[in-house]
Amino acid sequence: MSAKINWRPNIGVLIAVVFAVLFFQNCQNNGVFMNDFGLNEAQLNLSLGSSCPDPFDARQSLNEGQWRVAFRSPLVAPDQYCHAEKRVCSKGRTFGSFQFETCSIEVPTGFCGSPFPAGNPVPEGESVRAYDVDANGTCQSSTRTCSGGVLSGRGNLPACPGDPTCTLPWGLQLAEGNHILTKDREGTPKPAGACGEPYVKWTCSSGQLREETLSEDCNPGSCTAPWGERVSNGASVSAFNVEISANCTGQRITRVCDNGKLDGDLAYKYARCFEGRLPCTLPWGEELAHGQSVPAYETQGSGLSSSCTPQTLTCDNGDLKGPKNTHRFKSCDGSARSCGAPWDSTETYLHLQTVQACTSETAEGNGSCNCMTIQCIDGTFNNPAWKYRSCAQTLASCTTPWGATVKNGDSIKAYRGPQAASTAGCNKPTNSETRVCQNGKLSGSFQYGACRGLTL
Repeated sequence: MSAKINWRPNIGVLIAVVFAVLFFQNCQNNGVFMNDFGLNEAQLNLSLGSSCPDPFDARQSLNEGQWRVAFRSPLVAPDQYCHAEKRVCSKGRTFGSFQFETCSIEVPTGFCGSPFPAGNPVPEGESVRAYDVDANGTCQSSTRTCSGGVLSGRGNLPACPGDPTCTLPWGLQLAEGNHILTKDREGTPKPAGACGEPYVKWTCSSGQLREETLSEDCNPGSCTAPWGERVSNGASVSAFNVEISANCTGQRITRVCDNGKLDGDLAYKYARCFEGRLPCTLPWGEELAHGQSVPAYETQGSGLSSSCTPQTLTCDNGDLKGPKNTHRFKSCDGSARSCGAPWDSTETYLHLQTVQACTSETAEGNGSCNCMTIQCIDGTFNNPAWKYRSCAQTLASCTTPWGATVKNGDSIKAYRGPQAASTAGCNKPTNSETRVCQNGKLSGSFQYGACRGLTL
């Protein structure tokens, strides 16, 4: 028995088939989500120009450069991905071939629906890490656990807005520091127990997608070394009992895999030994030897070459010194263009810099302000529909029975009926009144905006 959850295409997450290879500390949800930039991005990227047919609604059209997210299939199994692509309007033609506006993933018994749109179900008792942004714009994390078919906690984002992401070949995004395994480059999930067959490991590191083609050992007697390496039955590996030594050769033994058990002293649990000091891992994934230094940058690009100013990161026995949390990039391209704010072109933002923006300046009555973080990408903000710096809540206007609009606090004259015996009769207190608008509610009860006297 199964149910299905239907989602609009904003963010997708894949979790079900890779639980065996992920640890909770490595973000169980794998951080897979959709859209080219940021989170909670609108389906339409608005621009001006020639129009194209809307792929989902023949009554509407798309402007030049405008796009819709489309899916290859409307329904996929719990261990499948929702494949997405952009249907972009260009020179009167809507490019792309995917036909479905939504994608549903079946939720079998013993699972909870994913907190992420187009995400895979969460098995009973398992947890995923989710994020949400509060009213103050602070990104917060939450551990969401499946219990009795209900997912605890809150949050429906797989990563915080602004975190680096990588684009997978089949149209989804992979969050920084996470990985997924697929059978091929088309995004088919790697099936469980498919030993001997090649598979692809996709990793997002410093905004760069790394692709590795691997294969599992089919030998049923293979072993797993303490550091995670697979060792075939009968094969051997070198192991060390320390990570730092003046004489690493004297701290090494050979451990042999014997039908699923790795022999030798359990204290020899390290794959490598460094003669002297430990190396460090740089923010972009490379290794830096003890005592060595490298330049690091706060952004990958900026509008001005002078702003590509490096800071120094130094390795001290495994501890990376310097601004490693802010300067996470190996290089900086000073040729990338800055952006002028949609509300004031003289207010500029550097490449990759973000700013809060809204779709309107006011929200009337019970309406709500729609604001989000937009990002400058080489001279253009990633979502031009968000073009106002702020949004203020205002009191609602009123609409009269005859269709006129009255602003909050204003008034309008109304009549009991459309005609009277005379013009003077129309204006009698019993036949006319002043109706006042107060936050969407119009005082009084007369229904007509004009009255005609039958005689003067």
